[in-house]
Amino acid sequence: MKKILLGALLLCFLLSFSLPGRAMTSSEEVLRLQIDSLELWKNGQTQEIMDVSPFLMDNRTWVPIRFVSEALGAKVDWKQDTQEVTISMEGKNLVLKIDSPVLLSNGNPQTMDVAPFLMENRTWVPLRFVAENLGCNVSWIQGSKEVIIRRGDFQGPTVAFIRQGKLVMQEIKGNKLGAEKILWDKNTPSLEIPGMEDFQGEAVGPIAWSLNGLKIAFYRYESIPDSSESFKVSLEYVVESSGVVMPLWVSQEEYGGLKPLSWGPGDWELLFDEPTSDVSGTLWVTFVEMGEAEILGEEGKVVYGIFSPDGIHMAWLAYNDQDELTVQVRDKMGMKLEVDEWMGDFAWSPDGRFLAVNTAYGIEVFDVYNPASDPDLFTLEDLSEEQVFDLYWSPDGTWLAGSSLEGVVVLDLFSGDLYLTDETPDSRPCGFLPSGELVIEHPGEGDGESSNFYLYDPNSGELTLIVENASFLQVRPN
Repeated sequence: MKKILLGALLLCFLLSFSLPGRAMTSSEEVLRLQIDSLELWKNGQTQEIMDVSPFLMDNRTWVPIRFVSEALGAKVDWKQDTQEVTISMEGKNLVLKIDSPVLLSNGNPQTMDVAPFLMENRTWVPLRFVAENLGCNVSWIQGSKEVIIRRGDFQGPTVAFIRQGKLVMQEIKGNKLGAEKILWDKNTPSLEIPGMEDFQGEAVGPIAWSLNGLKIAFYRYESIPDSSESFKVSLEYVVESSGVVMPLWVSQEEYGGLKPLSWGPGDWELLFDEPTSDVSGTLWVTFVEMGEAEILGEEGKVVYGIFSPDGIHMAWLAYNDQDELTVQVRDKMGMKLEVDEWMGDFAWSPDGRFLAVNTAYGIEVFDVYNPASDPDLFTLEDLSEEQVFDLYWSPDGTWLAGSSLEGVVVLDLFSGDLYLTDETPDSRPCGFLPSGELVIEHPGEGDGESSNFYLYDPNSGELTLIVENASFLQVRPN
């Protein structure tokens, strides 16, 4: 099969920022910092190179306050005689004093559990406490040691989905909708792909957020004349804060059956499956900003694969040497664990240490750091068929949600109790919001019909409609 992998993608990446964009209706700013890195990333681009890098100490991320505050648009003043720094932005006024845990927020004292200090002629502060007092949202990405700071729209829980051929990002505020932004439609500027200049794909999906919530990968494809099941396909991603779209991979062959996408820690690696038959394919990993890709495992043997959130392992559903479907856990050294009698789905815990697999025995939870240990077993005797798909862990690691013939079920991993939360036929979970609520899809009545998506309140058991007439909805990880 002929493929085009964009070897000059890094150059194209730099040039792509000159592409004309669409007007964005939202007010959003996103900063990314990484521990021990000098880069300060803002709205899809490297804003500047700092002369010192953030670091971890006492379970806190410490940053040079002037760089970060000014990148957010704040004014920073330093008083040498009193050893005080003042940060002002949009009616907020923060005053911090070196070696004092007391912060004044618009004149109101607050006590931090650590104190700012001077080092290398820089004022270092605990990032989360200061940023949140400036009205920002701060997320820590353990697997890639990144800090994401959001200001303005899309600070809260956010989802992405496809509606009428458009890739849409939607903020969820409680049981109501917040800001909305169209990230891709057929008129979105994109780089031409060599050999595919006549590509006119408008259908989009599946999609996948990067683990830091900064990029969304998606397939777009066009039907092939005289074929109802095959299509030409392009794999691309969009930087959600800037709207810049970048191509990753293109197939010029006829085939069908796209599998889920999976990002590694941060947003540098992406797993995707190239179908070679109706049931299996070849697993690729693409190195996003390098424009390179390589095959993982045996060609034509893998159904799909997912990275662990910590980036140490990958789990694949693949055929072994006996042509049996097994869930295989691998690290860079090779096979670490193989699970037989697979029946439904498998999913990683938020910290990447545990893998839940639906087997013939129920839900088995494996500790991949100790692969020789026996798994925890949760039976599914209350279900007519002990088969569960669409598995998702809750952010705190205490719940597993999945879809069964009876509807959406939630497993309490502490008590082992199984709850039927939604008995709508063919309903399925789409993931947990960071705040813990479960998003559930109710599919359309006919083939190809769009779905409606609901927020499930575990306390009241109520379902609240949040997104209508959409498909491929995915929850932003943070």
